[in-house]
Amino acid sequence: MTFETTAMHAIVAKIHARQRRQAVMRVVLGLGLPLALFALWEILARTGVIDQRFFPPPSRIVATTIETLGNANDRGQLFSDLVSTLSLLSNSFVLVAMIGILAGVLMRRYTPIRFALGPMIYATFPTPKIAIFPLLIVIFGIGNGSKMALVTLGVFFMTCMSTLSGVLYANPIYQDVAQAF
Repeated sequence: MTFETTAMHAIVAKIHARQRRQAVMRVVLGLGLPLALFALWEILARTGVIDQRFFPPPSRIVATTIETLGNANDRGQLFSDLVSTLSLLSNSFVLVAMIGILAGVLMRRYTPIRFALGPMIYATFPTPKIAIFPLLIVIFGIGNGSKMALVTLGVFFMTCMSTLSGVLYANPIYQDVAQAF
């Protein structure tokens, strides 16, 4: 072997060793930090530093989950409620996403619509939607109406702004092709 080949093998070996160390570190930190936080939470809850009414220890949460899933009546109620919630959210998401996409495309296509809706959407987009939730509860009540309104706001703004950004900054060639068809 020549000196260059030996040096090259040494460099490659160092690179592989560093990649292995990084992979191990990624796994250790990726699993270690959450486990350490759960352990800290457990200790703080058990010692009374944090109120167990609001932050029960993770061991009690796991035990209650296992107990609930073991009881046929509770499990049936849980899955029934889960299906109801997921269908409500998915239906709301699809409907509002279509409206948001349509609004974004219309705002790009027709300048007066962008001038009319743009300032209101740009001004309210950065507002955390969860901050509006108490107002939504006052308007729509504590039931599903306020939850649907929160999902509606979040989905509409994200899809409208993403669509508008996408069509505004799309390559003009793609726009020409879209107009041709």
